[in-house]
Amino acid sequence: MDTETQLIVGAVTNLTSLSQMISGLTATTYTQESAALPGSTVGKHVRHLLEHFTQLLSALPLPMPKVDYAARKRNHDIEASVQGGIDGVDDILRELDRCTDYFGSGEWTVDKAVRVVDVMPDGQEAVFMSTLGRELWFCSHHTVHHVAIITTLLHEMGISTSAGLAYAPSTVKYQDQQQQQQEQSNITNDK
Repeated sequence: MDTETQLIVGAVTNLTSLSQMISGLTATTYTQESAALPGSTVGKHVRHLLEHFTQLLSALPLPMPKVDYAARKRNHDIEASVQGGIDGVDDILRELDRCTDYFGSGEWTVDKAVRVVDVMPDGQEAVFMSTLGRELWFCSHHTVHHVAIITTLLHEMGISTSAGLAYAPSTVKYQDQQQQQQEQSNITNDK
């Protein structure tokens, strides 16, 4: 599978899993503030991670896309209701499907240059050069990070979830390697 396809499939897989995760939550669970992370709710994390995708995907039609992560619009419908979160995920999935068309036509590649704007620790905005592939990877990885936090919030509320989505691909690969080594060691020790 080519890199473009892997990036889109990875993002779609993560977002689809997120949608399935939140679809079973009550309105109260979705908006309940954490005791361990004051001010943090499942809905706020869903909104936050979707905003990054929105900023990237809305900039892409421009010849030299400017992805301004500092200018995210806070869509409170996404953070306030489960259906708002599901609808937000669905919007991003439609945009990712459109990306597939651009990649397929050759109009875009993972190396397409983009300018990224974000806020530095001193509060000043800075501009960086990046690529479409790097930023798609960032958004997908950022999703995994926030799903891990969401998983923690749900566990705090006594709700168990599937742990698979809360791990980055490199972590899953490492865990698989460790398991294979352990199995090999067990086979060797049994002889």
